[in-house]
Amino acid sequence: PSPAPTPEPSGPPPSSKALAANYDMGDSHQELDKLKTVLQKMQAENISLKAQLGSMTEEEKDVQKELSAAVAEISKLSNELHTLRSQVLNAKTRLLEASSELKSAHERKDVISDLIKEAKETKEAIDEATEAIQNANVSSHHTEQKKNEAMAMSTNFESNLFDFHGGEAPAPAAPHQQPATASSPLPD
Repeated sequence: PSPAPTPEPSGPPPSSKALAANYDMGDSHQELDKLKTVLQKMQAENISLKAQLGSMTEEEKDVQKELSAAVAEISKLSNELHTLRSQVLNAKTRLLEASSELKSAHERKDVISDLIKEAKETKEAIDEATEAIQNANVSSHHTEQKKNEAMAMSTNFESNLFDFHGGEAPAPAAPHQQPATASSPLPD
């Protein structure tokens, strides 16, 4: 709250010489009355100046009090700002570390996904190759078996064809049955 304005003097206070020059000497009663009036004016002015000084002192105290409160508030806010800046810096550091870890995890995930894809492709290729080898073994076994049958028939035919010993004719060949193991694939 601002104090009420105090009336300013209309000019500099008159000097004692100026007062003495204006002082009109008269009889002692008049002089006494004049002196009393001057004394009363001076006392009133003294009281007024003391009041002004007191109000200025109170104002100064209020301003000093507000200034101290403002300085304390600024200090408190400055400390809080310093603390918050430190927390922000720590949070940024944690964010950078977490971002780096996340990027690394994504890269590891991509590498692992690629390895899994390659492993699946390799497994499929191995399975296909295994199946092809088994089919080739079965086919080779059938071919070998047919070759053996053909040779056996050829040998029987030749032995019957060139049989000059007068023996009986051999019994006709029975249709050939495949052995039980031929139909099942070979073990790995």
